Amino acid sequence: MEPIRRNGAHLGQIERDAFIEVIVQGDASRLLRDGVFLRDKQAQIHQGTHVHGGPWVLQRHREWLNRYEALLQEVDPRIALRYWDWSEDPSAASNGSGGTVNLSRST
Repeated sequence: MEPIRRNGAHLGQIERDAFIEVIVQGDASRLLRDGVFLRDKQAQIHQGTHVHGGPWVLQRHREWLNRYEALLQEVDPRIALRYWDWSEDPSAASNGSGGTVNLSRST
């Protein structure tokens, strides 16, 4: 079954912890020959492309996110990236807490 991308504001603490753990494991296991972790290398490539404001910004970011998600799924195939629903007011987030939603730890 394919993992489902879910709204980060609606995740339970177990799901948040699992997501963070996959990121940590992925960082620890993906060291490249030049001594840079794969996730950091992707960030370097992202910064170096200078596509912001150009016609390719959405396509490049979609590709970057898809590659990042694939790397996370090499660690745990059940993991999918989270998204933020920008149509929802963070001060009235539907996770029941209101205020700013901490996407990594419960408050």
